[in-house]
Amino acid sequence: MQLVLLYMPAFLLILLRIASMIVALLFLGSKGESRWPKLILTVALSAMIFARDPQIISLNSNASEFIFSGMGEVILGLALGFSVQLAFAAFRISGTLIGNEMGFAMAQVMDPTTGLQSPVIGRLFESLAFLYFFAVNAHHRIFELLSHSFDVIPIGKPWNLGALKEGLLQLTSTMMGLGIRLAIPIYATTILTTITLIVLAKAIPQINLMEFAFAVRILVAIFALILFASQLGPLFFQGFDQIFTGIENMTQAMGRN
Repeated sequence: MQLVLLYMPAFLLILLRIASMIVALLFLGSKGESRWPKLILTVALSAMIFARDPQIISLNSNASEFIFSGMGEVILGLALGFSVQLAFAAFRISGTLIGNEMGFAMAQVMDPTTGLQSPVIGRLFESLAFLYFFAVNAHHRIFELLSHSFDVIPIGKPWNLGALKEGLLQLTSTMMGLGIRLAIPIYATTILTTITLIVLAKAIPQINLMEFAFAVRILVAIFALILFASQLGPLFFQGFDQIFTGIENMTQAMGRN
């Protein structure tokens, strides 16, 4: 029992970082039915990380320092999880841009992970990213980055908050740019279709544009989605690669305190 109490503080700090990261990974689910699997995953990962390098952190010297260390681990875990979630947000934004141009702005579906409504095409792109994420074993890369973070930023040690801010800003701008790049081909196709329909309506006033314009834009956008589908995979891979590289660089910079 004494041995358990001796190692418990270090295990709790590891648990706080991992639990915060898993909570921030919204694609793992946020409803009640996902709590037990996430709890089991958190404890299992914490036990493996702790068993790799058991540490002893004394609480007798300064309990307030341990509390602040725990708060730092929570912030760090949330930042890591949010960084991974940025990739899925980029794909959702690209789908939202395309869906709005297709005329699906009013068509919403319920997002099971957040409980909020999200655009149809945006949800489609996010689901494709989710499937591709596991198809290329990107979740293994997350576990590697999580393990590496404990090497670069040991538990209970201070880290550079400025590097965290700069890293998150860089990752956000990179992912937003990727989302726009992903949407540009299909978005441009639908805009050209709209311009063509407007010119046609001006040239032939007898045509009732409202009768078929909406359907034509949807059909053209779907055809463009199928046509450019071969380019989605590399862009998905590029997005995850940029996220993981950015997280690794961010943690390295945070460790240089």
